[in-house]
Amino acid sequence: MWDCKSCADGVTIFPNPATDYICVEGLSAIKGLKTIVLGSITGQAISRQTLEDNCRVDIASLPRGMYTLSIQTEAGNATYSILK
Repeated sequence: MWDCKSCADGVTIFPNPATDYICVEGLSAIKGLKTIVLGSITGQAISRQTLEDNCRVDIASLPRGMYTLSIQTEAGNATYSILK
């Protein structure tokens, strides 16, 4: 896997793989509300946060496996694979 994943708009998601939490940084560069959705690999939403700035997503209670982290904005969506 990778230590860090950046998308073109400057959002950075780390660490990956992760054990306790995932940090999402660079959201302040995106205008408007942002929704972060943590989901199972089958697409079921596990948690959802609407925010303005950077965030930390708690994954400590989740079992080991693959997950998705989606960033939904007014301009579009980006989805990342996360390994715990």
